[in-house]
Amino acid sequence: MSALAVVVSVYRGDNLDDVVQAFESLAESEGDKKLLIGVDGPVGAETDRFLDGFAADHAEAEVIRFPVNRGLAHVLNDLIDRALLDADCRYVARMDADDLCEPPRFVEQMTALDSRPTLAVLGSWATKIDAEGREIGLIRKSNDERTLKRGLSFDSPFVHPSVMIRAAVLRQGYRYPTDTIRFEDVALWSRLAIDGHEFGNLQQPLLRYRFSTATAARRTGRRKIGSETRVRFHYLWKTSPYRLDLFALVFGIAAAKLVCPPRLLRHLIRLRTAR
Repeated sequence: MSALAVVVSVYRGDNLDDVVQAFESLAESEGDKKLLIGVDGPVGAETDRFLDGFAADHAEAEVIRFPVNRGLAHVLNDLIDRALLDADCRYVARMDADDLCEPPRFVEQMTALDSRPTLAVLGSWATKIDAEGREIGLIRKSNDERTLKRGLSFDSPFVHPSVMIRAAVLRQGYRYPTDTIRFEDVALWSRLAIDGHEFGNLQQPLLRYRFSTATAARRTGRRKIGSETRVRFHYLWKTSPYRLDLFALVFGIAAAKLVCPPRLLRHLIRLRTAR
């Protein structure tokens, strides 16, 4: 049994070459871990063969197939439930099937969490890479608790696939909300922040985050904008109900996204993540 479970979702939209590189980086990462791989609905035959072969070659890997594509939040919740069946599990880490894990990532994060028992979620910086794997920037996130929570209404406190979550917190019943549109991570961070759980980020790039045209496209669309605005309004209502200026700012951001031409919005999103 392992103190760490790494949960990864694979679906038909994932590029096979990216999937192969992602899992090779996981296999080469340091530390003992259990890899729980959720296949979200049908994928290509080549991807199926690769995953079966990977699991056969790596005893720590388990492939769980779901017959119908239900979306990321559903798969992650099922994988978390499975991870927590192991009483030895102390941490659950995220990873996307197109990103790359730096070798010391999990050891560094577990060491930091062991040294800070009150920390619920720990992320890291990430090296931003393009579709071909070329470095194109660095995504930095603060390690200051107040800064992360104060900015949560406008920006995620974490690079989502970089996070490691304390299993004891997840055993309290926290899961990714399934009623959002591609905003399940910030919805979860909002719930944890409202309930007073502590956040942090290691100030070093422990993930290579792949950012492509498709990545930017997933962050646009009316339903996605509506979903993220609802989550942000709820967070403000719970944490700063008298800050009408912040409510107005969130509304203004949503309105600007809705009227902005999609191509320009995708370009602005690419620029925003290169911080």
